[in-house]
Amino acid sequence: MLKVSASGSIQVVIHHLLDEVPETFERVVERYSKLDITLFHHIVSSPNCRYECRFGRGRVPDAVLAMNPMQRMESILKQGAIQGNPKGYFVNKHHASLTASQVDEIKSVSFSLCDSAGVPEHFDARKSEYGICFFHDFLEGAGIRPVVYLNDHDIHHQRQVIFNAPHLVEMCSPKYNMLWENEWRIRGRLAFTPDDVAFLIVPDSGYQSFMKWLTDEDLYNYAVLPSSVFNNHLDYLRILPNLDHSSWRQIRLFEGLLLDFDEFLEFTDDDRKRMLEATGKYLPCIAKADIQDLYEERYVSRYLRFFGQLNDETKNSPRFKKLANVDKNHREPWRSSKDLVKAAYEALFTIQQARITKDW
Repeated sequence: MLKVSASGSIQVVIHHLLDEVPETFERVVERYSKLDITLFHHIVSSPNCRYECRFGRGRVPDAVLAMNPMQRMESILKQGAIQGNPKGYFVNKHHASLTASQVDEIKSVSFSLCDSAGVPEHFDARKSEYGICFFHDFLEGAGIRPVVYLNDHDIHHQRQVIFNAPHLVEMCSPKYNMLWENEWRIRGRLAFTPDDVAFLIVPDSGYQSFMKWLTDEDLYNYAVLPSSVFNNHLDYLRILPNLDHSSWRQIRLFEGLLLDFDEFLEFTDDDRKRMLEATGKYLPCIAKADIQDLYEERYVSRYLRFFGQLNDETKNSPRFKKLANVDKNHREPWRSSKDLVKAAYEALFTIQQARITKDW
């Protein structure tokens, strides 16, 4: 969904918004199968992850080291800020009389720029399924920049970046290739408001308790997605009706049969196998459509406000002809998601029908 232009600016990819609206289920699946959901993610680390177990001493405050990922996430949201920690090439190159946490020039907040399929690898690396997806325009304004690996540059470029941005400097090690992380950083501390956040990520098992915590803390303005939207699409299908921003209660199947979602049964191993066989091609599309809808609303609404102020001559010019499709395509993800979910639950009903209807 995001791309970095040749000039270094971060932009929303819009080709899917310019196409004609898909009119068949097959076209919907085709659209979302091809859609690249690349966004900025900040995954909240566990104190047990490799970064903190090996390098945390002197870098991460003791109070933070004592917190589990859920507690860290709650602390971040209550403060409305992420505190930067020292990291990078210079983290162990200070005077012995100092600790790394005293070298402000190398403190930063880290983000990964990756597609939705790549997020589980970051969950594993951080040993946590708590995270925050920020809007890219907010991060750009806060000064986000990609990490610079000295191995990739000549001595003149190395000196330039060391002089200007030591917090961005890294060196790839033969023992660990960090390039897969596609890491970007913001120097120092990142303060934010709910308007700067596209959505929060929490483990499925903690979703309901986390939503209650947000309510108790009067933090109402966050959209929250369960981690299964990235790492287990079958589990996401089952939790989807209970999401705060979704709140489905019933579903009509086969153009007539109305069922409550709690009439469906927990997956057996055989259910999972048969569901993946029946829906594996389009199940990831449900997750993509939901992530897209949460993120793009901000930018499509902004564009439509601007477009609405233009005169008819400009709107009807060849340059704007395809851009007129943005409004239709913007409304499409919600309907597409509904069609995809309906198809998946029809498959599930077919698999579980004998067990569901035995007491009817």
